[in-house]
Amino acid sequence: MCGILGSINYLPDKKSIQEVDKLLHHRGPDAGGEWVDRSIPVWLFHRRLSIQDLSERGAQPMVHPDRPKIVITYNGEIYNARALREQLEDKGCVFRGTSDTEVLLHAYAVWDVDLLSRIEGMYAFAIWDGYRQKCFLARDPVGQKPLYYTVWDENLAFGSTPQALRIIDPRPATISYEALCSVLTLGYVPAPLAVWEGMQALCPGHYMVWTPGESCTPRQFWSPPDRVDGTPDTPEGFASFFTDICKEHLIADVPVGLLLSGGLDSTCMASLLSRAGIADLKTFTLHFVDEPRSEAPLAQETARYLGLDNITVDLIPEDVDNLRNQVAISAAQPQGYSALLTWHHLSREVVRHFKTVLSADGGDELFGGYVWYDERLFTLIRLKKAVRSLISKESAGMFATFAGKSSLHAHAMKVFPRFLPEEAALMFAPLGRGFDDEAMLAPLRKHWIKDLPSQNALQRVDLMTFCSGSICAKTDNMSMAHSLEVRAPFLDRRMIDRALSQPTPLYRPGHGKQLIRRSIAGKVPDRVLNHPKQGFSMKTLHWYDFDKLEVEIRNSLMFRHGLLAEDFQKLLAPGIPYRTARAWTLSALSKWYEHNAKYGN
Repeated sequence: MCGILGSINYLPDKKSIQEVDKLLHHRGPDAGGEWVDRSIPVWLFHRRLSIQDLSERGAQPMVHPDRPKIVITYNGEIYNARALREQLEDKGCVFRGTSDTEVLLHAYAVWDVDLLSRIEGMYAFAIWDGYRQKCFLARDPVGQKPLYYTVWDENLAFGSTPQALRIIDPRPATISYEALCSVLTLGYVPAPLAVWEGMQALCPGHYMVWTPGESCTPRQFWSPPDRVDGTPDTPEGFASFFTDICKEHLIADVPVGLLLSGGLDSTCMASLLSRAGIADLKTFTLHFVDEPRSEAPLAQETARYLGLDNITVDLIPEDVDNLRNQVAISAAQPQGYSALLTWHHLSREVVRHFKTVLSADGGDELFGGYVWYDERLFTLIRLKKAVRSLISKESAGMFATFAGKSSLHAHAMKVFPRFLPEEAALMFAPLGRGFDDEAMLAPLRKHWIKDLPSQNALQRVDLMTFCSGSICAKTDNMSMAHSLEVRAPFLDRRMIDRALSQPTPLYRPGHGKQLIRRSIAGKVPDRVLNHPKQGFSMKTLHWYDFDKLEVEIRNSLMFRHGLLAEDFQKLLAPGIPYRTARAWTLSALSKWYEHNAKYGN
């Protein structure tokens, strides 16, 4: 994992370069470098977290040994790099080191943009080709690694974080109204939106080629399966296939650990690797102190059963406010999910032992594990209970009306029931713009395939929106805040293609993810198979004083700068559905703005 940055047709000044070097240091504390061609001009920058080929031969930006006008700055891991290296050597390529960066560089020289159909991994990279006067940007299929860019006149700038990009961009910028509304309604900023006007996130599974004087339009090179045409997988077939992928994700020149919860997905990974002979795998588990729902005891039981070492990381309620502040500092873009706190805390402790760990992100999207896939669990049930508890019938009716408009409307309310789009527009009324259902749901609708079975269609949507925009961003930002690399085998393109092209059994509480359950039955503690899904959100907030958040918001820089409506508290009043969750989301947004407004105008 690393931090990348670059500009074409202009050079940042020395002060800006020093500032971004400091800003991105946590993404790559092991080394830093830059490459400049003043004749164009072109500037490429890199901060390195050394995982493969720890020597100077793996340093970046990396110049092609035989074609010195081809240069790369790259963030990520290519898991099939060894196989690609053999293919490239057969074509006459000579390698100086063993890094996957060098494989990418040679792959571009041989296959050009077609390399994207050959590489398997998580990545964001930029390759400057001085022979053809073009810059090639690409981002991995699900967007595990971030890549932002901005284009104006004949200039291009790109980077791993919006903050770094803002530092080297000489133009002023304002906060994006659509991004603010998206955080309140979806919980995150969906690509291609970025939190600053004039900036975009390169969408997952897309690439872009910039050449002087020509328009540069992102192009899609991959999308999830859009039809179910495979026969159901067998437990044995899945186990064999997924074991190979997990083993590839262990390739590194540093030790690799595993994050283990009490859930099916991480337990499956631990079981498969243990059965494959990886006996020295060390596991890490988050423990919510004084919380009956903590999964630490079950994870510890699983580790003992499999003969794996386990380290437990305690999280106490008193940590919450400090973590809220640390998350706001570390997040590239604002989010409304409390799971950012748990990831930040766990990463800080894990990196004391390892630079790289495996995570089970993606298992729920691939195998239908989220409770919101249960067609019997509809948001209206909770709203009716709320009405019976004297909550405003008018407010409950608004949510019911919204959810009843379409499958995507209902799904959005199940995933993140916070603010309706018209309420988000009211919240940011001083900015004087509208935000409606279509603006909110456009990112989801882009991935909706109406001909798929309903649950398969929703899994596809979740993978490319919630997983990409929230989970991958959360994992990257919070782990890299501590220089920790996180790899997610379930999000390997090959696993996605296999899983989402097969029919998924309809979700039933306690019986979801049947393929995973059957593949580990009898090989892990029985309690795991019957354990209800917990998720990774904070589980110690029942005691939290949410009322103080309203005071915090009113005293915030966001309110003082006039972004929030003067009467914003009406949308947080007693009787409003999801009142405490709303307060948490808005306070997370205002706290992020507190630390990041300086990067704007």
